[in-house]
Amino acid sequence: KKEEMVEHLGTVSNKIEEDAREITEALKRGQFTAEDAILNPESVREELAQIQATLAKLEEKSSTFADFQNLFNVPSSFEYNEVEKAKGLFASKDKLWTLVHEWREQEKAW
Repeated sequence: KKEEMVEHLGTVSNKIEEDAREITEALKRGQFTAEDAILNPESVREELAQIQATLAKLEEKSSTFADFQNLFNVPSSFEYNEVEKAKGLFASKDKLWTLVHEWREQEKAW
């Protein structure tokens, strides 16, 4: 039974990493990198909010499964490198598009 649980942990952990990898790739294309999106940063920020919610769920799952790995004394614990990469890239994109939004708001006030 323990072996089945450990195998399940590995499967779910790989899925979490794959989902995080997809988020990273999504942040590298589309409106997140399009010059014309500067004219409508609110749209980008809305999509970023959705990604943030998804990332929060992945981070919560990865934390829970890391705890399970400790509980089952899994010798080589799974590292969630892709989750960390996605979080880092998200933070950069979020900061960028928040600044663009603030700039556009200031521009309206001029």
